[in-house]
Amino acid sequence: LNLDNVYGVALSDRRDHVNGGVFVQDEFSLDDSTTLLAGLRFDHYQWFGGWLTPRIALQHRVGDRARVKLLYGEAY
Repeated sequence: LNLDNVYGVALSDRRDHVNGGVFVQDEFSLDDSTTLLAGLRFDHYQWFGGWLTPRIALQHRVGDRARVKLLYGEAY
């Protein structure tokens, strides 16, 4: 007895596509208390091609236990 198809197929969500992404980041010390972080992310989607997004952060130490961080980035 096979009960897999008693009611028929309500939803078939089989997809044959390839997506991928790569992220690179580096950190640069500007002085003893300031650091710059910069990165790029590249995503490739089979349906609409490639997408490049930047990431950047400036981090400054304002005390022994505190930091201020300014961020910019984009997300898909």
